[in-house]
Amino acid sequence: MDESPPTPSNEAALHEFVDAEFTVEGLESPTREKALRDALAKLPGLQSLSIFHGKVTAQYEPVLLSRTKLEEAIKGAGFQICATQTAASSPLTDAFAAENTPPENT
Repeated sequence: MDESPPTPSNEAALHEFVDAEFTVEGLESPTREKALRDALAKLPGLQSLSIFHGKVTAQYEPVLLSRTKLEEAIKGAGFQICATQTAASSPLTDAFAAENTPPENT
């Protein structure tokens, strides 16, 4: 019996995703948007990607892809990042945060 421990990225119950939004300069044409989409689409751990009016929204699995690697890929494709926002988007994280938030005093 050769049972190895589960790899976190392979365990369905352990998936944790992060939402990141970047304001990116240079996305003024569909051709430029496609160039960026093609550069990012091959990144391991990228769950979803949306590019609209200079905003790039990505949902990724931090076990496989970091925000820094995502930023490097955007810059490596020849684009400049103006602003970044990141937030956990997993139901597990949301449930944990709600459970551990002290009740408000009203």
